[in-house]
Amino acid sequence: MGDPDATLTSDQPPTEPSKTAAALDEESTIRSNPSADSARRKERLEWANKALKGAEMVSGGIPIVGGYVGAAAKVGVACVELAQLADQNEEEANMLESRTTRLSEILGQFKGGSANNDH
Repeated sequence: MGDPDATLTSDQPPTEPSKTAAALDEESTIRSNPSADSARRKERLEWANKALKGAEMVSGGIPIVGGYVGAAAKVGVACVELAQLADQNEEEANMLESRTTRLSEILGQFKGGSANNDH
C-alpha cells in the first residue's frame, strides 16, 4: 500500500515552517478571543434561525412530507431560540460578574479607609 504519511501529505502544498507557526499563533489568538467567538456564534444562530423559518414557511407546499418538514423546522427554530437565550443569559451573567467584582473592589477601598480612620 505504501507509506500512510506520504498519502496524507501528497495532497497538501508544501509550506514553510514559519508560516505554519504564524498561522497557528493567529488561530489561537482568534480562538482565545471570547467576543469574536460570541459574534460568530450569534451569526451562525441567526443564519440557522432564518433557514429553519424559511423551511417552515415552504413546508406546506411539499406533498406528503411537508407536515414532517414543517414540524422538524419548528423544533429546530425552538432549539435555536433556546441557544440564543442561553447565550444572552451567559453574557448577562458575565456582565453581572464583572460589575459585582468592580463593586467589591470599590467597597474594599472604603473598608481599608475606614479601618485607618478608626485608629
